[in-house]
Amino acid sequence: MKHCIIVCLLLFAPGCDQPVDFVLVPSATPTQNTMSEFEAFESRIICGKVIEIVEGDTLDILTEEGEMIRIRLHGVDSPELDQPFGIEAKELLSQQVLSKDVAAFPQKFPYDEDRYGRTIANVQYSRYSQYPYGRAFIGEDLVYCGLAWHYTKYAPDNEWLAKNQADAKKNNRGLWSDSGHIAPWVWRTLSRERRSELP
Repeated sequence: MKHCIIVCLLLFAPGCDQPVDFVLVPSATPTQNTMSEFEAFESRIICGKVIEIVEGDTLDILTEEGEMIRIRLHGVDSPELDQPFGIEAKELLSQQVLSKDVAAFPQKFPYDEDRYGRTIANVQYSRYSQYPYGRAFIGEDLVYCGLAWHYTKYAPDNEWLAKNQADAKKNNRGLWSDSGHIAPWVWRTLSRERRSELP
């Protein structure tokens, strides 16, 4: 049976002026190897202030060292800005994290990047979210509010995202209130003419 060690990441480290919530680190029984695994995990955490919201699932973080890192939220896909609810998704992301300190947890080390050079990461911004499912990661809140899809292609086993999306669909929140909603990965394949013909 797998064990987990619970580590309280009090990240008063570069760019973080508030403690980050508890993190479960899967491992075998604690050993020297376990600590090495944790140290490797800790070393890839990006702490900094959100300085720009690019779109509903993309933001820029400025670290204390002055490095700007563009983050693409892991496991979610928000509507494009020219798509219904795209502006609303960007506004929610701005409201929740713009000019705030966050901790980003990249999915791989070295950092996993998409084809545009964006670092793929979960972004943790608060342990006291106003939404019942998304307690810490902003991507979960976006899905819960119906302002992003659970991107199952890249996060097929994420139970929180699946639950949040099911709840949003059940309650017709955000994009789920629109019977003609189109997933952004489909929207991006449509021509401008085809998009203009949609209701």
